[in-house]
Amino acid sequence: MDTIKISPSLNSDQKIWRYLTLDKFIDLISRQALYFAPLEKFIDSDPFEGYMPIPALKIFHGALGDTIQFFEKESLDRFEKLGAENGVPINTEKFKRTINSETDKIKKKSLKFMKILGKSIQVNCWNISDYESEAFWKLYSDEGKGVAIESTVESLSKSIFPTYSGNRIHIYPVKYVDFFDESLNVSDCMVDGQVVPLIKRKSYEHENEVRAFIVPDVDVKRLDEHKIEHVFVEVDLSVLIERIHISPFAGTAFKNSVKAVSKAFNIEICKISVSNLLSDSDKLFDLLES
Repeated sequence: MDTIKISPSLNSDQKIWRYLTLDKFIDLISRQALYFAPLEKFIDSDPFEGYMPIPALKIFHGALGDTIQFFEKESLDRFEKLGAENGVPINTEKFKRTINSETDKIKKKSLKFMKILGKSIQVNCWNISDYESEAFWKLYSDEGKGVAIESTVESLSKSIFPTYSGNRIHIYPVKYVDFFDESLNVSDCMVDGQVVPLIKRKSYEHENEVRAFIVPDVDVKRLDEHKIEHVFVEVDLSVLIERIHISPFAGTAFKNSVKAVSKAFNIEICKISVSNLLSDSDKLFDLLES
């Protein structure tokens, strides 16, 4: 099995960004590992995380119902046949009630499994863009104090050490749809064959997100004992980080702190720059004079 699977919809040289507060930046470079959060952690900002749009959910539920209906019919036919072959009187109605009770348990357990699995999927999120985002600086900085890691899909993939032995890491873009749009078809609810955690509501389309994600093992027989956990995946920072951008809203002390911390963890200073989002406007006129 391949350790990493990249969506065919993504270009390997696609530029991606991860915006971080200083504490999360320090955590990244000190651990030299990416943090994969379970979708349950996003419940406050998006309670739909880990769920399917209604058309996909109906298909799943319908397929489950068809399977259970087939199981019920097969079980009843075999029970009646066994009774007839042995000349034993059978109580068909009692058997039906027993089967219905068991299939109800299967339905409930299947839905519970789907919910737990969805909330357990671990993700590391990036923004797809050729340019930095003023909105993201404000969203993911602490009062203007933040950094952005600039990388590419290929660099993200290659930064994960070959010694990684966990479940497969997928790197796929997110699709944004109306979860309650009944006109959606199956392909509308998928990204290159994947559903969760790659389908989000239209309200989050501004994120233009690509996700590295891991589907953990969930034992259907021990759902009540399952623990939803995060995971850290070790990476080669020299491969992952193409540039480190310091927020254009940050003061001098913060800029110096980022450089000092980076140097302490052997990050090349030449990779660090302050965003010019709020500067260089005079260069427009300089070009006219040249």
